[in-house]
Amino acid sequence: NLRTPPEPIAAALDHWIALLHLLTTSSGEPRKERGLTSRNLKFGYNRKHSSHTRLVNLLDALRDRDDLLLAFESIRALPPAHYPADQWAVAKSLFRVLSRALVELQLVFAARSQCDFTELSLLARHALDADSGADDLAAALGARLQHLLVDEMQDTSTTQYELIQLLTASWDGYGQTVFLVGDPRQSIYLFRQARVERFIRSMHTQRLGDLPLTLLRLTANFRSQSTLVDQFNHDFNLIFPNQADPAALPYAEVASTLPAAREAEALVWHANPISTTPDETGTQPLTVSSSRMGSTELPTPAQLRQRQARHDALEIRCIAHHWIDKGLPIGRKTIRDESGNEIAEPWRIAVLVRIRNHLIEIVAALNLLNDEHGHTGSIPFRAVEIESLNQRQEVLDLTALTRDLHILTGCDDPSLQSHSIQGLMAERGHLLPEDSIQRLQRVWQVLTEAAAQRARLTHAQLVERAWRSLGGDAWLTQPELVNVNRFFQLLDELQLELEENRSANLLDPTLLQSRLQELYAEPNPIPNGTPFVELLTIHKAKGLEWDVVLVPALERQPATDRSRLLTWSELEPTDSSADTAAHLMLAPIAGRGEPSKALNNWLNGIHHAREAAERKRLFYVACTRARQELHLFAAPTVSTSGEIHPHTASLLQAAWPAAQPHFAPTENLGAPGLDSETWVRATNLRVFNPTDELELAAAAAAPSHSNLQRLPLAFDPATRIAANRAQRLPYGDSDSATVSSPTQFSRPEGSFAARSFGNVVHAALESLATRIATGQSPEELLAELPAWLPRIAALLRADGLPASTVNRLARETRTALENTLRDPDGLWLLAPNSCAASEFALTAWPAPASPAEQAAPAITRPASIRPVSIRIDRIFRAGLAPH
Repeated sequence: NLRTPPEPIAAALDHWIALLHLLTTSSGEPRKERGLTSRNLKFGYNRKHSSHTRLVNLLDALRDRDDLLLAFESIRALPPAHYPADQWAVAKSLFRVLSRALVELQLVFAARSQCDFTELSLLARHALDADSGADDLAAALGARLQHLLVDEMQDTSTTQYELIQLLTASWDGYGQTVFLVGDPRQSIYLFRQARVERFIRSMHTQRLGDLPLTLLRLTANFRSQSTLVDQFNHDFNLIFPNQADPAALPYAEVASTLPAAREAEALVWHANPISTTPDETGTQPLTVSSSRMGSTELPTPAQLRQRQARHDALEIRCIAHHWIDKGLPIGRKTIRDESGNEIAEPWRIAVLVRIRNHLIEIVAALNLLNDEHGHTGSIPFRAVEIESLNQRQEVLDLTALTRDLHILTGCDDPSLQSHSIQGLMAERGHLLPEDSIQRLQRVWQVLTEAAAQRARLTHAQLVERAWRSLGGDAWLTQPELVNVNRFFQLLDELQLELEENRSANLLDPTLLQSRLQELYAEPNPIPNGTPFVELLTIHKAKGLEWDVVLVPALERQPATDRSRLLTWSELEPTDSSADTAAHLMLAPIAGRGEPSKALNNWLNGIHHAREAAERKRLFYVACTRARQELHLFAAPTVSTSGEIHPHTASLLQAAWPAAQPHFAPTENLGAPGLDSETWVRATNLRVFNPTDELELAAAAAAPSHSNLQRLPLAFDPATRIAANRAQRLPYGDSDSATVSSPTQFSRPEGSFAARSFGNVVHAALESLATRIATGQSPEELLAELPAWLPRIAALLRADGLPASTVNRLARETRTALENTLRDPDGLWLLAPNSCAASEFALTAWPAPASPAEQAAPAITRPASIRPVSIRIDRIFRAGLAPH
């Protein structure tokens, strides 16, 4: 019971706290004999008591027992024996809210025929948890499970563990086999609720639930050269704990199967501590030029760290150049180049970072055309899920165009629906940003025509047509086309979500920006056989390997986690308390203005301890990706006392037991003297304030787009479109006046999908006309249209279209039908009229040109006089104009 624990436990905690107060100070240090006074202890204490000497001896024995002091600190941090009444009231309210939220989520899943991975896992566990769950599964499969293989077992969650245990609950360990593969030192998915402790527990107990296991350890390293493996054995024995820890396993040494590399340096530390205090001459070791003051001033710590990051980036460029120019060994693995010829695989080089923004300076350095080491030419690189889609120039253009169209057409304000397009532009044009106002004046006609079509087109179609009419596609390369296609797909997805929420025309630009941040740009294409540098996060590098691995910015720490509404933690019970102890402890967030609660602090302490253990494992994963050479970069700040204390949440702090010897004090600590103006000039970056992270990020992205492609003044999109009306527009033209690129954009999908779309729309319009003729009102049909979607989709699927195309065309069909029923002219066309007919077929015979042609058999007649069949969409007798 969380609220009322057994009284003996509460009494024991009180006794322990009292004892710790007697033995240690508030900071956790052992008390000294002179500190045993009534004033310090806050109660009457007599030094003449018979136990005083015994207490002093006990305090002397504690001074060298760091393990006991840590245990005392853990006891001091324990939560209160009774669950706080005010927090319990908030917790119960949250339980009610969360239970209702779960039901609402399940209703949404049911309505959309969708579910997420968590729901799928919960449903599977619920099905297997029934009395006959295992038998039902066997009956559904038509056979019983005999073998189960689980890879990456160290990253499974508690829920996944329970699911595996349910799958193997009836196994006896003889007729079936289970194979669990994992390395506890590579568990780096705590943010996905990975519980490495469960895997370690299974290794210790050699059991999975009631199923016995046999432990097999791998002791050979088949990836890294022997010198590197020897260094790993030395360093990670220092980093990982020697005793069995519930959050980490002691390091087990391995033997390399590969010989030492003769021309590789194995492990290299690039240790560059930064001092922010004046040296013995009384000045800083580094000065910067202030463009605002026109003089030289002392650098700020942020400027020192930025310059060091630039220096490390140039060092990484130099190392990459060295390996790219290095000869390949005989017998190296072969690959095929772009022509299909077999060639030796180039050296594989990777830069691994903890956070994507740690690559800002490195990208700029790789883009340099020359550097101070005499290396010329930029270095090709590939960024794997690094550059957000909303940072690409082609997507920025499309986003700006989408935003402008949204503003000009009234921001979905229903009161503006009756206004003319010209009126809206004249009335709302001033609401655009300054640069957009200038574009408006230049592209008035295109935007006017685009806005006039807003009721007939989807959001993606509207933006795409305006963008293509403006020539925005003229210079795009294939990777940029992929990025553009992702943007249009996102617009389609957003419109589908809005339609399901019955707000088909409401586009939220903020939501668009938010969703764009979740997508990543297509990596630059690099021909096979061309050496390049891969840039990726450590998490993405897991399971991969490279000849050379460089890990920069070890001293940096991630952004601080914000307070959570509900702090919770799974607890690992001991064998004796497995059935009585709680497996989950939680606490609601403290109220505004209230100090942190003791229970929250205790739960946060557990979480921080798990994060600290995972940081060691993250560092281990980064290091062990290297086959030949590993470079580690760190530039910690030196305190005023000359000591280095790495940030608590940094990878350097996790590696400090092995890293500390590489940071011996030097006479002149500080960032290298890299002139800022030279850097700006070399990288073609503009001058920015180094303390502004947004400016820094924008500057680092500049090399990729510093040379903007501008269309010539004579460029005429209309002429270009007219010249290519018979085919889809080409992209990536080197000359706007010619059309030579074979690259084609995937939108629209072509005449087949367009024909299928037209057939379905015509069939639906025919059905609407029939229903109106029988007396149904347009309002009734509008309300009924959402139920037509399954039938529309079935007709489109019958033509063999892919699912993604079917979904999009079904939405477009519904939009076309709704627009027709809401439009006066559309209703006039569908209304009952004299001699009205839909899909009216006619066949005509042209008059023969001569008697000979007239006498010839029909099959041998010239095509010009054969029968012609046509099908009229809608025909009826009417007046001169719609009424």
